[in-house]
Formats: sequence, C-alpha cells, structure tokens
Amino acid sequence: MNLAPFAPADLFHLAPLLVVLGGALVTMLMAAFARGRDASFIGGFALAFFAAAIWLDLRALASPVPVPESVAAMLTPDAFSALADIVIYAGGALCVMMAGGYFRTHQLVRGEFFSLMLFSAAGMSLMAMAADLLVLIIGLELASLSLYVMAAFSRTTRASPEAGLKYFVTGAFASAFLVFGAGLLYGFAVSSPAGEGMAGSPLNIGILAIQIRNAAAVGAVTPILAAGLGMVLVGMAFKLGMVPFHMWVPDVYQGAPTPATAFMAAGMKAAAAAALVKILLVAFGKDMLFGTGGWWTLLAVLAVLTMSVGNLVALAQNNIKRMLAYSSIAHTGYLMLGLLAAAWVGPGTEAGIEAAVAVGYYVAAYMLMNVTAFAVVSYFETPRGGNLLISDYAGLSRQHPGLMLILAVGLFSLAGMPPTAGFFAKFYVFKAAIDAKLYWLAVAGVLNSLVSFYYYLRVLIYAYMHEPIPAAPREAPTALLKISLGFSSLAILWYGLFPTSVLSAARNAFAFLASIKGWE
Repeated sequence: MNLAPFAPADLFHLAPLLVVLGGALVTMLMAAFARGRDASFIGGFALAFFAAAIWLDLRALASPVPVPESVAAMLTPDAFSALADIVIYAGGALCVMMAGGYFRTHQLVRGEFFSLMLFSAAGMSLMAMAADLLVLIIGLELASLSLYVMAAFSRTTRASPEAGLKYFVTGAFASAFLVFGAGLLYGFAVSSPAGEGMAGSPLNIGILAIQIRNAAAVGAVTPILAAGLGMVLVGMAFKLGMVPFHMWVPDVYQGAPTPATAFMAAGMKAAAAAALVKILLVAFGKDMLFGTGGWWTLLAVLAVLTMSVGNLVALAQNNIKRMLAYSSIAHTGYLMLGLLAAAWVGPGTEAGIEAAVAVGYYVAAYMLMNVTAFAVVSYFETPRGGNLLISDYAGLSRQHPGLMLILAVGLFSLAGMPPTAGFFAKFYVFKAAIDAKLYWLAVAGVLNSLVSFYYYLRVLIYAYMHEPIPAAPREAPTALLKISLGFSSLAILWYGLFPTSVLSAARNAFAFLASIKGWE
C-alpha cells in the first residue's frame, strides 16, 4: 500500500476532529484532578470544545477545499463529513447542557462523563469521514466503548449498569460482525483478479467499489464477497437499531442516564447513517444491490419491518423512555427510505442526490427533536428512575406550562406535524420514495407515521387533559437546560418554516455523489 507523503499542514483539514480529541484529553485530566470535588464546571469546557469544532466545521461546509491525497487515503474531511460533524457535535453540546442539572439532581457529578462524550463524538466523526473500512471500525469502537461506560455511569442504580452491560454485549457482537466482514472483504480484495494493479489500501471504500463492480461485471462474485458485505451490513444495522437487530435499544435507552441516552440516540444515528451512505451508495454498487443476492429487496423489507415494529410496540409502552426508544427504531426505518430511494434511481442522478439530501435533512431534524424530548424527560426524572411513566406527566401543563409546550413541540415534530422540522423530514423522504416510483414504501411510511401520532399524543393528553398528581416541588431548570431547550425547540420550528438553509447545506454535502457512475 503506497500512501502520499504527509505534511504537517495537512492536519488543518482534521482541525474539528483534533479539537474534540484534544478536548477529551483535557477534560479527562481535569476530571482526574477534580476528584472528590464538584466537577460540574468541566461541562463548560466540553461545551467550549464542541462549539469550537462546530465553528470550524461550519467554515469547512461553507468553503470546502480539496482534501490532500495523504489524508484522503483514509479520511475524507469534506463537506459531507462536516455536515455530519455539525449534527453530532451540536447534539453533544445540547446533551452537555442537559447533563449539568440532571447529574446534580441524581448526585452523579463526575467530570469524566464529559470526557467520555467528547471521545464518543470523536469516534462518530471518524465514522462519518472514514474513507477506509479500517478507519470506520476504529471510529465505531471509539464511539461505542465510550457509550458503554456512559450507559453504565449511574452506579448507584441497578438499571444503569445493566444497560451498560447489555449494550456492551450486543455492541461487541455487532463489532465482531463488522470486523469479520471487513476481514472477508480484505481477503476478496487481495485475492481477486479485479483488483490487480490497483494502488492503495484494499479496504479503501472507493477501491472496494471498483473491485466489486468489476467482479460483478464478469460474474466473479464469490461467497467471500457476499458474506463480507452481509456481515458489514449486519454490524451497521445493529448500531442503527434496525429490526431484527433492535432488541438492545429499549433496555439500554431506559436504563442509561438520560443525557447519555439522548446522545447515543442522536449522535450514533447520524454517524451510522453517514457510514451507511458510503457503504450502500458507494461500495455496494448497482450490480450487488440489485443483482447478486438481492440486497436492495432485503433492506427494503427490513426498513418496513423496522418502521412497523417500532411504531406498533411503542403503542403498548407506559415508560416514556422506552416509548422514545421504540420511536427511535421506527425513525431508523423512515431514514432507510431515503437511502433506498437514492439507490433505486442511482445516487449519481439528480433524483438520487435529492433522496440523499432528504436523508441529511432527516438526520439533522431528528437530532433536534430527539434531544428536545429527552431534555424535558431528564428534568422530570427523579433518582432511581422515578417519574418516567407516561401517567406521571398528568397535569404537568398547569405546573410547568413552558416545559410542556417545548415537549409538545418535540413530540409533534417526531410525529411529523407541520410546521415542524419533523414534518418536512418525513415529507422529503416520502417524496423521494414517490419520485423513485417506490409507492409501496411511501405508503408504508405514511401509514406508520399515522400510527405514531397515538403514542406521541398520549403523553400530551396526560399533560393537558388529566388532573395533576401531587408531587414534591422541583428545583427550577438550570440556565443551561433552558438555553438547550430554547435553542432546540426554536430550531425545530425555524427549520420547519424555513427548511432551505439545511437543504442547501445538505446539497453541498452530498454533491460528491454526482461522481458515482455505473447506475444507469
């Protein structure tokens, strides 16, 4: 493998990632020296590092520059990864603002949580900008290992360590599939005649795409190639919570501290979706998706099952975090509609790029509405998992009208009610399916979206139409929580009323798909 010489100036292309990694190391040292004292101030430093990284990514998204060959062999810090980074880092910043008051109430103020969140965000960023399966695996493990500890962070409760253990076991299982699949793809790449004379890493996604296309063109698709691609897909499906690889989601979401739940739901979905764009639309190619193995049909069936199982099981949930967990599963299915539509019409076509843009908009909107809902839940949750039943929200609109209004914005957006960002997110992915003439997928999505209104509105019916339950007085929300809730709820409404800013940024990010050929 021959790599271009690396110059120190090339590191500037990785500045946002380096800022977050540096912040993780700095906050880790601060947490070590703050042992035994109030470490809540470390959250302010984590917030500053996230803000600096977002600013750098905004500049990269507004004025993209060519990526040097020394970096492009393994990483692609381009407009696409910058958009994914902004979603991940913004979600992290909002969760940091949520965490301060939550941890004080639950007596969990330990600074290492913020360091873990920064490390996890850095891993998610690596997943989004990975140009090589090896880098994707490293990023996935960095993100996952941090999330395992974050899920088990509340050691005084039984549910949190149990959630961390379940996440670790199922996550290790998923990682094993991904690594084994990458190993099989490496074996295919170095042994296939389709790759003879090609320079670069055998696991580079662009090189793999050429080799897979060449092998499919001459009918040389081997069982090793098919098994490798299948295992990589299984690993990513675990991380996205797709059916039938979703069983860990409700237990982990319920047991983990709520700020950790919000971050793993929003951040990991964005990172895994970005990685799946490259795997499905770049590496697989038309012949593998629609020819040998029928991968597209299988993924379409799984997308419908994911939407349906998530929504139908959410109907029966009485715990609001479990309800939001099954909601997250359903949203993975909606997200897949955009990717499937882009693959159906060809990602390099105008319709394919618009379908991918819909996915980008959906990921950004989901981050905002998901974090908004979990932030309100985090305020009302009491130590040892109290106040998490939907019935516990009875009459809260009279006691906390502002917070219930913000929760209504988040839940209406998750349901797809206009004029929120969630409405346009679903509208664009359903439109992409209709434009691709995938009417059955669009109908499945619309019907599932209608089902979801029941369990989202159920929470608001309790809050607005039931008598309040006597409860101990709560402290007022912290200033940072108010800022987080105000920003996320206003952003939901702003991007619902004026979606063009996010759409234009997404079109800039997905412009690289225009170079993909061979789908005609």
